[in-house]
Amino acid sequence: MNVKDKILEYIEYKGITLYSVEKRLGWSHYSVMGSKSIKSERLCEFIRVYDDISLDWLFRDEGPMLREMGTKDRVEAGVKEIDIKESREFDPDSGLTVSQIEKLDREFQIILLNATKAFSDRIEHYKRKLSKLEEELKYYKEYNKASENISENAKRTV
Repeated sequence: MNVKDKILEYIEYKGITLYSVEKRLGWSHYSVMGSKSIKSERLCEFIRVYDDISLDWLFRDEGPMLREMGTKDRVEAGVKEIDIKESREFDPDSGLTVSQIEKLDREFQIILLNATKAFSDRIEHYKRKLSKLEEELKYYKEYNKASENISENAKRTV
């Protein structure tokens, strides 16, 4: 899959329209679909605005589509960084100091938050896809029914 196709997949995954992306970036309508590839200047503009796309996924086809949240993103997502002074208290059961345990706990909470966000985004993506497929199925059923009615009417007139 090339970079253009991946950008189109990202846009679909995020549930936004190509038109809104082009408008937000100040590009002309059909500037993405009308070309075989995306120029590097345009790609840089896209990445600056849609900064949650993983560059490893986009360019090297490695890892998830969305990048992991940075510190700024974590704070915005409601995870508060706790400034705990280094403690000399030692927990003999774990072999770690209290501050090390608390640090591991915060990191674990961040990992859980990222995983939860990724799963909920993926669920929403599949819900949108399912809705589109249900609409398509409804259309085909109506089309099939109309075709059968035309065939019935044609048989009666013969």
